[in-house]
Amino acid sequence: MAAPLIAMRWRLLGRSLRGARAAWVAALSLAGLGCAAVAAVLAADASHSGRTGLAVAFAVWGAGWLVVPLVGIGGRDALKPEHFARHGLTHRRLSAGLLGASMVGAGFAVTVLFFGTLAVAAAPLGPAALAVAVAAAVLTALVALLGSKIVAATLAETMHTRTGAVLASLPWAVVAAAASNGAVLLVAVGRSGFLGGRWPAWLDGGARSVPSGWGVGAVEAAGRGDVLGALAWVLALAGLGLVLFSGWARFTRRRSFGPVGRTRHARALPVPAWADSLAGGALVKELRAWARDPLRLYHWFFALWFALVYCAIPVLAGTTAYLPWAGVVFGVLAAAGAANLYGTDGTALWLTLMRPGRERADVRARQAAWLLTTAPVAIALTGAGLALDGPSVMAAWVVPVLVVVLGAGAGLVVAISVRAPVAVPDAHRRTTPAEDAGNTVGLVWAVIGLMAAAVAPSLALTAAGVLGWPPGAGAGLVCAAVTAVAAWWGPGRLAARRLERRGPELLDRLAGRAPSRTAARTAAPDPWSDTARVALGLSLGAGWTPIAMGVLSLVTVADGSPSSTAWTLPARLPAPWAVLCALCLIAVGVFVYARAGRLVWSRIRSRPDR
Repeated sequence: MAAPLIAMRWRLLGRSLRGARAAWVAALSLAGLGCAAVAAVLAADASHSGRTGLAVAFAVWGAGWLVVPLVGIGGRDALKPEHFARHGLTHRRLSAGLLGASMVGAGFAVTVLFFGTLAVAAAPLGPAALAVAVAAAVLTALVALLGSKIVAATLAETMHTRTGAVLASLPWAVVAAAASNGAVLLVAVGRSGFLGGRWPAWLDGGARSVPSGWGVGAVEAAGRGDVLGALAWVLALAGLGLVLFSGWARFTRRRSFGPVGRTRHARALPVPAWADSLAGGALVKELRAWARDPLRLYHWFFALWFALVYCAIPVLAGTTAYLPWAGVVFGVLAAAGAANLYGTDGTALWLTLMRPGRERADVRARQAAWLLTTAPVAIALTGAGLALDGPSVMAAWVVPVLVVVLGAGAGLVVAISVRAPVAVPDAHRRTTPAEDAGNTVGLVWAVIGLMAAAVAPSLALTAAGVLGWPPGAGAGLVCAAVTAVAAWWGPGRLAARRLERRGPELLDRLAGRAPSRTAARTAAPDPWSDTARVALGLSLGAGWTPIAMGVLSLVTVADGSPSSTAWTLPARLPAPWAVLCALCLIAVGVFVYARAGRLVWSRIRSRPDR
C-alpha cells in the first residue's frame, strides 16, 4: 500500500512546488543543508565536548520537528486518513502507507542527512561503529517524523477543547521566547563555562538522555568495543519508533473509522440583569467568547507564556531589568494575537449585522472585553516585576508605556480586524491553533509597529525627564494617558463606522464568498496582494527595531556606560565603529518605514477606498 501513496505524494508535491512556494522550500532546504554542515563539523571533533555538541544539535533539530505542528505547519498533509476510509484498508496498513508518503519531501531528506552526520563521527572508529551510526541516523529521523505526526494528531483533537488550546500554546511560546532572547541565553551559557571550552553538566547529560542523543551513545559504545551497549541503544530507538507508530496508528483509525470524540455541550450560565441592554448583551457575549473560544485562548495564553519566559531568561544572566516589562510584552502580544478579532468570528458575524444599530455597541463591547481580560494581568505582571527588580527608575519608563499599550491595544484589535480581516474556518472546523498564521503575519507585525509608534511620544518625554528635564516625567505620564484614550476612542469609532457601512462585504469575505459579478466588473484591480500585506506588516512591525537599537547604542556610547543588553550590542565596538554601526541601523529602520509608506501610497493611488 505504501507504493501507491508514495507515488500520489510525489505527484502532488511536483505539482504544488511552483513560484514562491518552490523558492521558499529551496531556501529552507539550503538552510537545512547549512545546519547539516555545522553538525558535520561538530561530528568531526573526536573529543567528549564535540560529541556533546553533536548531541545538543540533534536535540535542537528533533525539538524543531515537535514544534512545527504547533505553528500550523504540521497536520496539513495532502493525503489524509479520512480520504481512504472507504478503501477497506486496515488502520495499520493505511498508517504504514501514509508514513511512507510522509517521507517524500525535502524536509525528511534534509533530516536524514542531518542525523547522518553521525557517520562522520563514527568513520574513524571502524566499520562496526559506521554501521551503527547509519542505522541510528535512519531510526532517529523516523522517530522525529513520528513524533511530529503524533503532536499534530493530538493537537487536531485537543484544539476543540480549551485545555488543549492552553497546553498547545506553551511549548511554542517557550521556543519563540528563547529564540527572541537568544543573546541573553548565550551570555548565561557562557557564564556556565561553555565559552571556556566545556558544556554545562546538565546540558551534557540531558542532550544524551533524550532519544535524539541515543545515536551518539550508540556510536560511543561501538567505539569502545561495547557491542551489546551499542546494540541496546539502537534497539531502544527501534522500540521507541514502534511505540510511536502504534500510537499514530490509533489516531489514524480514529480519523478514518470513528468519531474524534464525544460532543460536550457547554453548561448554560445565568445572564446578568445588566445584559438586557444592547451594550451589556454584547459585552457578555464577548466575555464568554474569550473564556470559551480555543483560538482566542491559544493566542492569549501564548502572549502570557511568551512574556513570562522572555522576561525571565535574563535572570539566568544575572539581571532582573527585564522583569518589569513582562506586563508590556504581554499587552503587546495579546493585542497582536487579537488583530484578527472579527475574522475569528467567521460566519457568526451575521448575528451582529442582522440587528441594525448594533455595530457601535459591538465594537465598544469588544474593546471593553479585551481590556477586562488583558489589563488586570498586565498590571499584575508589571507590579510583580517592579517588586522583584527592586528600587530603580524603571517604573518611570514602564508605567507610561503600559498605559499606552493597553489603550492602543483596545483600539487596534477592532480597527485592524475590521479593516483587513482574514477568513478562518468556523470554530467547529478548526484543527490547529494557527490555521490563519500565514495570513495574519502582516496584521500581527502591523499591530506591533503601530504600538511602537503610539508609545514613542510619551517615551521621548519620559527620557527627557530621566536625563534632567524636571517636567519630563509628569509630562510623559500625561502624554501616555492622552494617547491611550485617543488610541482607544479614535480607532474604535472608525471601526464602528466601517462595520456599519461595509458589514455585508465583510461577512462575504469571512464566509469565503466571491463578490457579485456587477461588483467585480466595476471594481478596479486590487494590487493589495497577500505578499504586499505581509510586506507592509513586517515593515511596520520590524522597522522600529533597528532604530531603537541604534538610538540606545548612541545613548550608551555618549553616556559611557557599559553595554549590558542585546539592544545595545553595537556599543561594544570601539567608539568610531559603534557610532557608525548605530547610524547604519537607524538608516535601515528609516528605509524600512519608507518602503512601508510607498506600499501604502501605491494602494491609495491604485484603489481609493469607497
